Amino acid sequence: GCYYLASKKHHGYVFMSVPSGYEPQSENSVPLIWGPVTPGEEACEQVDFELVEAPGQDDFDLLVLADIHLANRLGDIAQYKELMLPEVKNYIAASPRKVYIMNVGDMTFDLYWNSNKYNLGDYTNTLKDSAIPALIYHVPGNHDNDEYANDDYTAEQPYKDNLGPTYYSFNIGKAHFIMLDNTVYLNAGADASTRTPGDHSYNSAFTEMELAWLKADLATVKDKNAPLVIGTHCQVFYYNSSLDITPSMAYGHSTVLDQLLADFTDVHIISGHTHNNTTMKIRNGLMEHNTGGSCATWWWTGYYSNGHICKDGAPGGMGVYEFRDTDLEWYYKGYGEPRDFQLRTYDMNNVKTFFANNSVIRNMIRYYPNRNDYANVGNNVVYINVWGWDPEWKVSVKENGVELNPTRVYMKDPLHTYAYDATRVYKNSNNTYTEVLTSSNNYHLFAANASSATSTLTIEVTDRFGNKYTETKNRYYSYYLTADGDKYTFAKRDVNLWSDRASAFVPLRYTANLQYEGAANGVVTSEAWNEYYLNGYHGELKSYKYSDKGSLGEDGNGKFDYATAIKYTDNASKHILGLPVDVTVTGGDGSLYHHVTAKYNTNYANHITQITQQLNDGAAVTDYKYDSYGNIIQKTLPAN
Repeated sequence: GCYYLASKKHHGYVFMSVPSGYEPQSENSVPLIWGPVTPGEEACEQVDFELVEAPGQDDFDLLVLADIHLANRLGDIAQYKELMLPEVKNYIAASPRKVYIMNVGDMTFDLYWNSNKYNLGDYTNTLKDSAIPALIYHVPGNHDNDEYANDDYTAEQPYKDNLGPTYYSFNIGKAHFIMLDNTVYLNAGADASTRTPGDHSYNSAFTEMELAWLKADLATVKDKNAPLVIGTHCQVFYYNSSLDITPSMAYGHSTVLDQLLADFTDVHIISGHTHNNTTMKIRNGLMEHNTGGSCATWWWTGYYSNGHICKDGAPGGMGVYEFRDTDLEWYYKGYGEPRDFQLRTYDMNNVKTFFANNSVIRNMIRYYPNRNDYANVGNNVVYINVWGWDPEWKVSVKENGVELNPTRVYMKDPLHTYAYDATRVYKNSNNTYTEVLTSSNNYHLFAANASSATSTLTIEVTDRFGNKYTETKNRYYSYYLTADGDKYTFAKRDVNLWSDRASAFVPLRYTANLQYEGAANGVVTSEAWNEYYLNGYHGELKSYKYSDKGSLGEDGNGKFDYATAIKYTDNASKHILGLPVDVTVTGGDGSLYHHVTAKYNTNYANHITQITQQLNDGAAVTDYKYDSYGNIIQKTLPAN
């Protein structure tokens, strides 16, 4: 048909709302839903859009990406290609349904557009190289603005040139999607004529023009009970330190948006910006999903080889939303992690021991004395970080079958504190970290207090859809370690494990993996039990038992699949300790699986002279000789 729109063409483009059952043309995964026009009312222009039929949209999956922050620094592009990109492409390849992607902003980092030569144009080139076989609907973040511009309209022009409209809508299946720009860029001090960057300041807010458009767009949605998804960069609501939900946007715009959505019964705001995971039920019919960063902590933890960890302790990853007609389920998927990795547990006795003894942590506390974060945590406390939690999840901790009733605490995640905060101070020449990147007090951390440091705890986490998740249960020995030269003395203790004259020795005793898969109680899928040499030795591993039958038990006295026993030698006069000379692996039925012995020149720490492997029909012997510099000069292999 024929149509005509009277417009001042304020933004310099016209865009369409894609109808259900169709897809737009795309370039480098970016939907071509806009076309350029000349601002002003005088010129009459024609812009055409081409749509392609897309049957089978009623059931589809949506991947949500937030805060990729590519900036050509910290090996971020390599990390993106090695960690994030395969995860996204593998998900799409494995899915039997159509997959779409929502990117909720901060694809880049305005601070480095010019200094590192990576801006939104470079991001679109990265998309081209990535060849992601899905449509990616974007919305701008505060870091996707021109740092030389001193007003919002000018600052967002590079985004418009590369990725299109800053707010728009589209339909997939039964769901209506609205992408909203809720960053108004201020950037005080910027001067484009002298290429002077501003202070990168902004308000989390909508423009009046955008709100007027939103009201008109919502009026076109007929089914008020079908899923309505709002994509924004900045969070609309947040939890405060009292764990109460609070509006987050300026000028009361959180409340304005809530009021505009009042007639809809299944609304999901999906946001980013914080590099944390927070799922909030704002009221009946309205939820917000604040999604953890794809870059985790701006790629820093990966740069330091400390994993890929967001500020709240969750893995860097993506949101996964499964639309089935008008039903919707979701979960958070950490990059490189299995789908059911939804929690991490901490024995705070061990965390406090680590904080007291680890040199990297102690160095941070030296420069930041208020960061001894867990000094006031009591004995025998366990923390459970459940990053997908919302009020309909259940977190249960039982001690020997008795429920401990865990409570939410407003605290920092210990792993991220080490992975970024402490490591950054340790490796930074000026002994500082960047405050905005440090561990967040998060809203999905639970604490339970056990009666003993060695009692058995069973942790069960159930999401709002009835899924139960895998838990790994570890138990440790605890020893008070003193040393007189190379003579070590181990005294078993549960508390006060260190002093100015002693160290803590807390080796792993027992670990078990539990899987639930719809069952009320976890099923042990694998167990391991360790024993150590103590007095007269130096804490070396003595034996190791493994079972995948769930029959070993925490005392290690049950049935096992195989056991490994290790013997050592040393040369105390040279302070050379813990050289393994005999490793024997036997089956639970007594069968000998493996037996290896070794000989050393114990005047040196690394001069192994002979390895003997027992075979069914004899032994295979390998000999080594060294020169005076410690280099191997001859290796004699076993005879055929």
